[in-house]
Amino acid sequence: MRNRWPRAVGEFLNQMAKRLQFRRVLMLAVLLAVAFAGLGYRLVDLQVLRHERLIAEVQKKTQHEFLLEPRRGDILDAKGNLLATSAFVKTVCADPVLIGNRRAEVARAVAPLLQFSEGELLQRLNCRLRQNDKGETVTNRYVVLKRKVATETWQKIQIAMSKLAFGLDEKKLPKPEKAFYRDLRQKAIFVDPLDDQLRVYPNQSLAAHVLGYVGMEEAEVNGNRTIQTTGRDGIELSFNSKLAGVRGWLLTETDRHGR
Repeated sequence: MRNRWPRAVGEFLNQMAKRLQFRRVLMLAVLLAVAFAGLGYRLVDLQVLRHERLIAEVQKKTQHEFLLEPRRGDILDAKGNLLATSAFVKTVCADPVLIGNRRAEVARAVAPLLQFSEGELLQRLNCRLRQNDKGETVTNRYVVLKRKVATETWQKIQIAMSKLAFGLDEKKLPKPEKAFYRDLRQKAIFVDPLDDQLRVYPNQSLAAHVLGYVGMEEAEVNGNRTIQTTGRDGIELSFNSKLAGVRGWLLTETDRHGR
């Protein structure tokens, strides 16, 4: 009897330990099953149930479509001599928020290239508050400085902005201030994504009454803003449908940082 009692107790304890271990394994298995079921439902929800709506939201935030006005056709005489042609030009803009309190340095560098006085450009670079359609007070972040700027001039502006010096050792500045000066040089002065056109008549006033002239019109096509060149008189008007060409479009995609 003395030997049977400890043996019975040991067997009982072993059985209890096995049951407890089994319960723990079963509980762990249930928890894993619930977790995988929740993960599976989440995947089905994102990839199947809400797939189309989520894709549309992402594309709305990352994809941007721009209408591209075609280059207006050339006008030649009977011998093939060029009488009228078009050149793409830029609309130079500024973001006063990114310029901050460095308006004077920016105006000093850019004004001569845009053929402005520093005082005139300083006025354009001022931050102005306005109310948007929702009634919110916002700061102007899109200021047109000059239209019909030659590509060569825009390249000079980019070089001038990249070489801006502020008399500081920027390597010792905190990260936020380093980011401010980097964005100022790279993003504060920019061009409108829609190129403008400059109509050029190589022979100046020769046959001007026959060739006519063009004008610029701003229109909205499928919710996109576009600037189109339209003939107003002479050949430019009579053959406007032939000279205008066919619009194209540019589809761009950016990441969450807008790059």
